[in-house]
Formats: sequence, C-alpha cells, structure tokens
Amino acid sequence: MIRHRPAPVQLVRNVMVACALVGAAFIHPPANAQDGVPVTDPAQVSAPVNALPDPEPKAEPTPPPPPIPMRQHRAVKPRGNPGAWIQLSDYPPGPLKAGIEGTTHFTLTVSADGRPTACRITQSSGNAELDAATCGALMKRARFDPKLVDGKPVPSTFSNRMQWSTSK
Repeated sequence: MIRHRPAPVQLVRNVMVACALVGAAFIHPPANAQDGVPVTDPAQVSAPVNALPDPEPKAEPTPPPPPIPMRQHRAVKPRGNPGAWIQLSDYPPGPLKAGIEGTTHFTLTVSADGRPTACRITQSSGNAELDAATCGALMKRARFDPKLVDGKPVPSTFSNRMQWSTSK
C-alpha cells in the first residue's frame, strides 16, 4: 500500500499554521486559561477574555414634563337670581307713596369668599333714598361665586343696575 505523503510545500504550510496558532495562544491565551495555564475543569473557567463587558445600565428616561395646566379663570358670578336680592319690602316708604321710580346703577366690591364688602352708586336714580336702599339690600343679600385666577378665589367687582318701579 502506498502512502500519500504531503508535498514539502504543504508540510511547510501546515507547520507555519501550527506555529501561528501556538504563538497566538501565548499572546492571547485561550478563554479558559488563567495566568497563561489552560484550565481543564469547567467549574474554574472564568468569563471569556474577548467577551464584551456588560453595558452600563441606561438611566431611566426622563419623563415628559407635565402638561401645561389650563388656566382656571372665572369671572365673579352671582349666586341665585340677582333680581331676588331686592324685595318689595326694601322700597323706601316715602318714594313708594309718592310714586317715585328710577334705575340705580351700582358696583359691588366682592371679597374672595363671595360676600360684598362695599357698594358704590355709579349712576343715581335721581332719588337718594332709592340709591341708599339699593346698597343696603345688596350688602345684606347679595352672594357670589368669587372670581378665580389660576384656580384661586380673588377679590373683584360686580356691576349691575336695579330698577325701582311702583307697578307690579
């Protein structure tokens, strides 16, 4: 039987590859080598040398900013019917007997709790008693839902008019 022998060139190549692999083992020890000595017990094998380190933990993404709150504004608002704030019994007796009528324009200063704190006549009815009766009744009975700015109650004003009439 004839054995095939590798050609001398092929033999040289095989030797060179073998030397390169051995040299690489000394420059870059195998993954299971510690201190250049191969480890044969799998329990002693450390992490592979060429393994990538664990990436740094990513920081939690910054949450988006809260939505811009809608501004809560509201004008001062009368509670109930403002027409009920002045009653027939508020009509001063002198002007009532004399049949004096008129319209009194007024502005109320309203506190943050919804109560009037001041009354100012902005246009007279022409009769001082009707004007005084207007402010007296409003200070006693008028109530409001206060003005809101950014959701907080604030003092404000409320303007309107009262018509005094002797006819029903």
